[in-house]
Amino acid sequence: MNHKIAMLIAGVIVLMGAIAAPAMPVSAKTTETAETAITEEAGMPAYKYTGTLPYMSAVCDEIIAENEKFYDKADVAIPEPYIVRVDDSDQNDVKVWGRFGYFTYNVDGAYLQTQAGGLPIGVMHLAKDENGEWTVTSVQLAEDGAGCNTSLMKICENDRILYDAFNIDEKSGNDNRAAFIREYLASNGMDFKGYQDYGWDPVDITTDQEVYTGGYDFGK
Repeated sequence: MNHKIAMLIAGVIVLMGAIAAPAMPVSAKTTETAETAITEEAGMPAYKYTGTLPYMSAVCDEIIAENEKFYDKADVAIPEPYIVRVDDSDQNDVKVWGRFGYFTYNVDGAYLQTQAGGLPIGVMHLAKDENGEWTVTSVQLAEDGAGCNTSLMKICENDRILYDAFNIDEKSGNDNRAAFIREYLASNGMDFKGYQDYGWDPVDITTDQEVYTGGYDFGK
């Protein structure tokens, strides 16, 4: 069994004074589900990807499973994977590069209020399990701090174009995040207007905000 780096090593955002516990440098693959105790105790439905993009359900489950143990309790946790490239030439080792965002929210009025979040970048390796379902077998993340650029280039297999794809512009990043929130709200019959980060104006959810897939058509 491969080991993988815990998802909070890079890109932690601190909001409203909520500080995630330090990430363990390495974590083994576990059998925990993405049905978080955080959400169940609050009475909000746990996030579950309901879209049609292959690999995305496994990616979202992995983000939640690797992050939920490091965050304080909130009403709901929603992943936000921003995919920059997919290589599925080897179906026994599908590689998905991206920014594997994770945010927690509390319910307060018409907007979900952001409590904390992280935006680690790297690559996930996937394969089918014995039931024919896609599962993440390992994760490699860029190091935090001074080692980030060097480690990211290694993760990108010295591909400069792939490396540069991680320069995510603010609008597409925000749209991608909003699209995952919209999917969660729609699948659970909720009508919140959007989300709000502490100290910032609220962001309305609209139908033109799309999940970013790095130009990969996911077999369509």
